[in-house]
Amino acid sequence: MILSRIGGSLALLACSLMPATASAYNQVYFQGGYSELSVDDKHDSGWITQVGYSYALSYSLAIETAIFFNASGTAPLTDEDTHKEYVDYRGAIVAMRGEMPISNLFLTYGKIGANYTSLQYSHWGNGQHGSDEFGSFRPYVAIGLKAPVSHNLMMSGEMQYLDMAKGFRANTFSLGLHFIF
Repeated sequence: MILSRIGGSLALLACSLMPATASAYNQVYFQGGYSELSVDDKHDSGWITQVGYSYALSYSLAIETAIFFNASGTAPLTDEDTHKEYVDYRGAIVAMRGEMPISNLFLTYGKIGANYTSLQYSHWGNGQHGSDEFGSFRPYVAIGLKAPVSHNLMMSGEMQYLDMAKGFRANTFSLGLHFIF
């Protein structure tokens, strides 16, 4: 009788920890979101898409790699002198992700790492046209919240900051699906 109660209690405890340990597995994820691109006093918004892979080192620590691109094409930037600038950016991310359950249904996580971003920059003004392309390795940080949908699928909401070359930066909010295997 006591043994069955202990066994039942352990089974209940294991079931209550399932959402917290579900992310201990490797993941492939797809995210799409809204991005605010800025440089100096100029800014514009657009859509960003990200595809990534997460290799779990433990149920609370993982290594992630991802690629991202500006899904809305070029972002037009305009300053007060009506000089037009268009930026198309894409890149890759490598980061460490740490996560922690905040309840039986939600996990919070943080990422820190580096991104390589390639910027294609075109500008018009005063009858002149110029075009440059440059790339660089810069810091990357993100925070997010995940919730399980099923035993092998999670939804996420994430805020990320991408620092880029020549003073460009992007603040992004994205929603995603994580496929767990």
